[in-house]
Amino acid sequence: MEAFDFSGHELVIGVIVVGAALAGYGGFFMMHQDDISTSGDDVEYETVNATISSTDLASISTGNGTVYRPEASFTYTFNGSQYSSNNVFPTERRFQYPADAEDQIDDFSEGDQITAYIQKDSPGEAFLRKPE
Repeated sequence: MEAFDFSGHELVIGVIVVGAALAGYGGFFMMHQDDISTSGDDVEYETVNATISSTDLASISTGNGTVYRPEASFTYTFNGSQYSSNNVFPTERRFQYPADAEDQIDDFSEGDQITAYIQKDSPGEAFLRKPE
């Protein structure tokens, strides 16, 4: 078996090629950073008063079994317009166990006056639990 014998030029060219590839990947990643969803930590939300209409636990069949999504229907007014939503979280969250999903809505009852959170640019998508 023959050992590799890199001369100085071949080694330098190899390092340059690998470095350029890594720099290109890093540049691509940085340019598309805005496309990545965040948990909402840097998003500012407005609060609105809302009234709970009902709560429910949705069962969703997946290829791996059943998962559960907590839902709490509520109504609210923002800038003079009436809205309704059933979002507990700003993005859909599913739970493996029904008890874990129920824990998210246990403290909501029909008729409760609660605080909901909205973004001004999408007031029809209010939710009840802010991202942690």
